[in-house]
Amino acid sequence: MKLLVFSDIHGNIYALDNFLKQIESFNYDRIIFLGDIFGYYYNQSEVIARLKEIPNLIWLKGNHDIYAIDIYCGRKKAKEYTENFGSSYDNLKARVRNEDIMRIDAMSCYKVLNDGERHIGLFHGTPCNPMEGRLYPKDMVTNPEFYTDYDIVILGHTHWRMCRFVYQTLVVNPGSLGQPRDGKGFSFAIIDTILKSVEFMEIVIDKSCLFKDIERNDPYLGKLKDVLERKL
Repeated sequence: MKLLVFSDIHGNIYALDNFLKQIESFNYDRIIFLGDIFGYYYNQSEVIARLKEIPNLIWLKGNHDIYAIDIYCGRKKAKEYTENFGSSYDNLKARVRNEDIMRIDAMSCYKVLNDGERHIGLFHGTPCNPMEGRLYPKDMVTNPEFYTDYDIVILGHTHWRMCRFVYQTLVVNPGSLGQPRDGKGFSFAIIDTILKSVEFMEIVIDKSCLFKDIERNDPYLGKLKDVLERKL
């Protein structure tokens, strides 16, 4: 089975639109989004509309999606997130439809797939902490038993591409479609579950569109641009 996996869009409609054009001719069996529509950039409602058009999309909820739900429902205030994540959470009630918020709220942050031969765990975070857990490429895996329950574990959240093994378990992070932090560009992954092989694919976008959005909405939050220009 071939899985096409992407994660962490964060309101970046430019990258998502280019991604959808790029995959039109691809052959795959399942398409998976590991969560985080909200946070950082500004076109969350358009992102939701595009995702709703993808047939049979497996769609997880991310930690930023929970922040948005809490703000929308009045449990949190947007200003609690502005310093770190910018103004993208402001005026959510005017920008996002209630039915879409409720749909995302009903989603899970993890899912298990079985293709007959492989037991596959999908997580926004990690098997140990499905919502907020982070595993970076060079991190020591302190609880390998959480991973070895699966043949393949697929993670989001860190915005870092990763392909490694925990004993016989393949562990993959597709990187971020919306805000890469590893200096390797906007990315997604194609995973062959039988061969346990991974191909990372890059999306090329004109970042000046994002820079203009940042200058208009969050001119004093320089780190938003810094992340997009990062080279490691």
